Amino acid sequence: TVLTPQTIGQVFTTSFRGNVPVIGLSEKYVRLGALFSIDIDIRKLGRETWDQTVSCLQAASGCSGARKASPDSWGLIINEKIAEKMNLSIPADVRREVMKVY
Repeated sequence: TVLTPQTIGQVFTTSFRGNVPVIGLSEKYVRLGALFSIDIDIRKLGRETWDQTVSCLQAASGCSGARKASPDSWGLIINEKIAEKMNLSIPADVRREVMKVY
């Protein structure tokens, strides 16, 4: 085990004292003190993957190759309180794209 509650607490404390933002691995870490994360809705991504697989199998010419995930299967999550404490401003165009704010 690498990420214990004590380890995570120390990482966030050190980053805050040094004014170095932490990028979270998921929404959970943003709630704990990371500046942001890019979260993936695994259910939507799984559904898209299944739909694309079925589409490839049914296509007369076969599959046309890799496809990108739709924009609504992932989202940016930010911790506004941490940004403010670190004197970081979040641009308006980024704010419009944010899935969730803490």
